[in-house]
Amino acid sequence: MNHDSVWHALVAHVKSLNGYIGSIEYKDAPGAGRGLFLTQDIQPCTRLVSIPRQALINTKSLRVGGAASTSPNKKGPKSYSKLNSTQALSLHLCLTQQRNDAVSDTYTASLPRSFDEHPLVWLERDSSPSSTGAKLFESLPISAKKVIREVQKRFLDDWEVVQTSLAADSRGGTTPIDSHDFLWGWLCVNTRCIHYSLNSADSTRSIKDIDLTLCPIIDFANHTIDEVGSSQVTRNDDGSLDLTSPNTDLRQGQEIFLRYSSHSNAVLLAEYGFAIPRSKKPSKVSEGDDDAVDGGEINVDDLIKALLEHKDGLWRKEMLESRGYWGFDDQDPDHVAHSDWTLHSAPAPAHPSYRILPALRLLHLSQPTPEEATLGPWTDAAAGIASWEAMVIGGQEMVSSENELAVRGTLREVCEQVMHRSQSGLEELDRLRNSLLVGPLASVGWAARAISCIGVLWKEEQEVASALLETIDCGDPLY
Repeated sequence: MNHDSVWHALVAHVKSLNGYIGSIEYKDAPGAGRGLFLTQDIQPCTRLVSIPRQALINTKSLRVGGAASTSPNKKGPKSYSKLNSTQALSLHLCLTQQRNDAVSDTYTASLPRSFDEHPLVWLERDSSPSSTGAKLFESLPISAKKVIREVQKRFLDDWEVVQTSLAADSRGGTTPIDSHDFLWGWLCVNTRCIHYSLNSADSTRSIKDIDLTLCPIIDFANHTIDEVGSSQVTRNDDGSLDLTSPNTDLRQGQEIFLRYSSHSNAVLLAEYGFAIPRSKKPSKVSEGDDDAVDGGEINVDDLIKALLEHKDGLWRKEMLESRGYWGFDDQDPDHVAHSDWTLHSAPAPAHPSYRILPALRLLHLSQPTPEEATLGPWTDAAAGIASWEAMVIGGQEMVSSENELAVRGTLREVCEQVMHRSQSGLEELDRLRNSLLVGPLASVGWAARAISCIGVLWKEEQEVASALLETIDCGDPLY
């Protein structure tokens, strides 16, 4: 792909629709493929790009005809109307790519040709245990595997719906596509779409999987974890989208970023195919601001769940479930569930998510016996449960000092488990690197980048657990 010619073609197309492209260019971004960069110094909150509604691709534009294309408008299959945004846009990209004139389609030509380093491709391309993708997947932390399986389930569900819609579509000449074609289109949509209200009566409304749009030029911007340094995308009354620089002076040559959302690295890898190293000592946006811009987050659902189930867990599970603190579906083993039991290094001091605390506080309480239950709240067990109930509804901060001390001890054990398995994970990853990056794969950049991203996840687990151990040792509050 000639990136310069694609860029110039997109710019010309947007301008032909009365769009605006300011002082930006599309070029190599170290470690992140390519991105948008400034060609001159700019002041805060400068409009950089304005993409007209006619250049956007969404379910509304598909009902009318092709969008963001230099090829003649062509109405899509009837099945578009039966699909949600992700399904319809993925199908549209597949069909556009397969047309004879696909090479002249400006927007399609700007899309990645492959997603080799995306975990979903590892699973879908070759599921055999000996495949490179399978080995990479197995080297991931367990929490990342769960998120990736969740993304895979969404993809497979969408593929099934699209297959059914195409089969029922009586319109002749529909080009058949296979799962690999659809995977490419689906990943283009999943990694590039912008939330965009399709309801003109309420432009603030945006519903996942319904209100989405593909947007040329703006979707070249790479992700940043720094909310203050992120440019903003806004929707105008005429349906156009503007990209505006951050509220700070920027210099020629600086990259323009978007903050896709506040995601953990496990989610970033599962959804977008990359991970960003986080600082061991998270920085703060400004003096007195509690929101760190680069703190780590790890999920420990499996460890907390194992503790609760090991120690006479049924009644604890039922209590947590009734209060909304148990996120697992034991009746559906294929359902990828989360209780959001997470550990965080920011804002300082490092801490567990609030949802962990009720679970661990309950772990260190005893269930009143039938005899004790008849005595009311005067037994130690009944008093403990009553205090826990009061804590859950906000009536008190903790169950008791003794209970809180036990919780801190259990959190220490959890952190030590995380430290141990992250070290093992990094050692196993080194062995995988030495075995994979030889022979034909030695010169394949995506394999090295994939291993690097997996390493970021393991190091983040190690660093967040270490930071929380420091919190516990210093006696800092957990919330």
